Amino acid sequence: MLRSYKIYSRNTIKEVCISLFFYLIWPISSLVISIALYKKKWAKFFFMLFGFYFGFSFIVPSSKTAEAYDSEFYAVQLKEYHVNDISFRELVHGFYSVETMQTDIYQPIVTWVVSAFTDNYHILFAVYGLVFSIFLGKILWIMIEMANVEQKGFALCMLVTFVLINPLWNINGVRMWTALNVFLYGVIVFYFKNRTKGVIFMLLSCLVHVSFVVPVLFFFVYLLISKINIAYFFLLFVFSFLFKGLSPSMLSNVTAFLPEFIRYKLDFYTDPNTVSLVGENAKSTSLFILASQFSQSFIPFLIIIYMHLFYKKEIIDNKKYLFFYKYLLLTIFWVNMTAIIPSFGRFQSISLMLSMFFFLINLSFLIKLPYFKFLKFVLMPFFVLIIVQKLREFIDFQSIYIFVGNFLTYGFVSEPQPLVNILLK
Repeated sequence: MLRSYKIYSRNTIKEVCISLFFYLIWPISSLVISIALYKKKWAKFFFMLFGFYFGFSFIVPSSKTAEAYDSEFYAVQLKEYHVNDISFRELVHGFYSVETMQTDIYQPIVTWVVSAFTDNYHILFAVYGLVFSIFLGKILWIMIEMANVEQKGFALCMLVTFVLINPLWNINGVRMWTALNVFLYGVIVFYFKNRTKGVIFMLLSCLVHVSFVVPVLFFFVYLLISKINIAYFFLLFVFSFLFKGLSPSMLSNVTAFLPEFIRYKLDFYTDPNTVSLVGENAKSTSLFILASQFSQSFIPFLIIIYMHLFYKKEIIDNKKYLFFYKYLLLTIFWVNMTAIIPSFGRFQSISLMLSMFFFLINLSFLIKLPYFKFLKFVLMPFFVLIIVQKLREFIDFQSIYIFVGNFLTYGFVSEPQPLVNILLK
């Protein structure tokens, strides 16, 4: 039997070669190309290549001038691995240990592999950026393909907001935020593409950041109760917005049944002193950041209420959509109920991104429904708040060379200054 091979046209090969040439001399062009030619099947690969350069040009903030960042720890660990020549056996021996606090596998292994060649953190973060953008790119192009609407106006604004909820500069905390992309990709693939493959990626997210044991657990809980009527899931959804949520002390009561390395982490998060310290730090948070955080929690509420009022019948009539929609309602419920626990608030991104994903893939139908223009009017300020706040974070981690540099010219600059030093001095 003859095997069939995918043959690319001469025109496609020409376009890719020209795009690669521009990428090498001006890497940010790959982002422009992927956006401008998003309908091309190969466009997402240039988004991923941009992620590689973004990681390469990423600036690790110094704790000498700012608060301690996770990225600084990764850079220091790379140097330690490179100097001390850590063996793979020693590395693996430290996994899931309270002594080493190495409860995740992805980041230490990537750091260890890179350390065999260099102690240059730019190479390490280039790898981080590539992996991060691979999963983010896959999610984006699945969403764009399913939405089947022109990416302009409201749709474009919503898409930009979606990207900035977990932006590329979140490789500053590469474990948590890469795990988020892996988990979301798994969820989307499970419900809309291939169930087995989706479950595998959801489970893999736990190896990137151990905290994703929680959303994976709720995923399996949902599979057990998925036959329950949609009305009960909607009641849980509403309940989660009316009440403050679970007390951290309630979570500490179940930690005895968990492995030691997970119990250690949860005991820290639920410790009264930790809760009190987080509460005190929250008081000093600027009103602008608080407004952005409120936007991220309120957008799912607006989206779900609107769809439940005007699009419920269409969801019920589509078995695939109904299966996902009930899962989404349960996800918003548990995320809201655990948000008061320190660090659990980060899971807000799961419910927000899944809500926006479901809204966007149905956008071509939703725009025909009553009061949609009013909904757009209400949502837009929340999108703008998130976009501005996330772009403010961006200038902490990049220099002017993200816009004008490339792999060669960046090497001539000993210590590029973050944009924040230029724009806000």
